[in-house]
Amino acid sequence: MLITTATIVVEDAPIELQQLVAALQRQDAAKVQASAHALMGMLTTFEQSASVSGLQRIEQATINGDLVAAQSHLVKVRTQSKISSPRSMQLADRLSRSGG
Repeated sequence: MLITTATIVVEDAPIELQQLVAALQRQDAAKVQASAHALMGMLTTFEQSASVSGLQRIEQATINGDLVAAQSHLVKVRTQSKISSPRSMQLADRLSRSGG
């Protein structure tokens, strides 16, 4: 079960992060909030505390109507996060080959 969950997170988190970036560029507050919340759920499972904390700040800034602050927090999350790192992509590849 954990391998399956890890595989899903490694595959889906980069996509959700791209959607978050695109939503911020479009100034789509509802989608920013939804994507931040979805990513928090994914990463909480694997204790990415710095990333989760940053995503919480993005979500709260969006609730408060401050997309500029949300953008600022996103820069930090992307710097701290391993969402789309080569290592996470290698993990996804290994898990998918093992039948996860």
